[in-house]
Amino acid sequence: KINGTQLIHGFFNCAFNNTFSLNNWASEIGSLSGKPVSKQGVANRINDSFIALLENMVCQILSRKTVNTKQKLFKRFINVFLQDSTCIALPDSLVNDYKGNYSNGSIKAVAKLQVIFNLVQGRFSSLTLTPYNKNDQSASWDILASIKKGDLIIRDMGYFVLKVLNQIIEQKADFISHIRSDVNVYDSVTGKELCLSKLIGKKKFLKKAILLGKKDKVPVTLVAIKTKPDIAKRRQYKILKDRDKRRKVTVEKLHLAGWDIFVTSISDLQANDIKDLYKLRWQIEIIFKSWKSHIQIEKNISSNMKKPQLFRAIIYLSLLMIVLIIVPLYKTLSYKNEISLLKLTQMIVTILPKCNWKISPEIMNLLAFHSLYEKRNRLNMAQKFQLLT
Repeated sequence: KINGTQLIHGFFNCAFNNTFSLNNWASEIGSLSGKPVSKQGVANRINDSFIALLENMVCQILSRKTVNTKQKLFKRFINVFLQDSTCIALPDSLVNDYKGNYSNGSIKAVAKLQVIFNLVQGRFSSLTLTPYNKNDQSASWDILASIKKGDLIIRDMGYFVLKVLNQIIEQKADFISHIRSDVNVYDSVTGKELCLSKLIGKKKFLKKAILLGKKDKVPVTLVAIKTKPDIAKRRQYKILKDRDKRRKVTVEKLHLAGWDIFVTSISDLQANDIKDLYKLRWQIEIIFKSWKSHIQIEKNISSNMKKPQLFRAIIYLSLLMIVLIIVPLYKTLSYKNEISLLKLTQMIVTILPKCNWKISPEIMNLLAFHSLYEKRNRLNMAQKFQLLT
């Protein structure tokens, strides 16, 4: 009675407007097929084969829409890996399997989705759900099982572990990362410890071979590119307003906020090439931003959900919605940074089910009109992404 298209279509119709349940999912499928469908029938159809189909669909769509692998910068690498993560709040009944943070004196159930995506091959090398307490530094080691000579790894500083960076070099692969502010920096020739803020000074650009770590002495190339004054001021403001008191505000930290600072094992590329390669990471970040802030799949995960395939299906189907519909529409409509991803997502889940998910020029105009940012002094999301990249 139920095919894959009906399962996906039915889920999209009810999952993102606060009406999701197995009963409603079955009802939507029944409306599409013209046959009665029970919630048990839907649950039975969510099996390992369907999960594999969804994963393959997400990978294929993501590979087509995130990057053109014919870019000249890609030619020197066999594979280009992006590693990132996002958290998923779960019902308290799952706390034994997914221990999260403490809140109001009790442990909450939180899962962390760790993703390693191969941009060249267009597939996930790894996509795992782990407890929240396995942080990104612990997951930093996971990349070593996927890489080989000639590969490139792009990650943020949450995965910054010196021993892992050293291991990547030993495996004759390359990496690009932002530098962590608390790491010791040494001159590669004299071995003398360097002060990063003094090293950069007031330069607009710096490229220098250095060593990282008091013990590890990892050989890397430091690339620092001065940002625009308004971007530097926004970063400094964010540092000063950080509510995490464990992060100490120093004069050096405020000074370095005026530069994009990378460390890489690649010594022969131009600084702007390094920055352009690092920007590829935000293709995954936009997807996570859509997921965490605007799709809110946690609402679809009930406290009595026992079947693991159903939990994974909801994750993959939500990802499929993002990479198939939301991100492409956002990229098409986000001219001049005027389109709100939040408003666009709300309009998509409100309007498109009513027109059977068919997007005409009239629908595009309607989505664009109702998704414009209101005039305001604070940064919108598009401007924040520009700031980060």
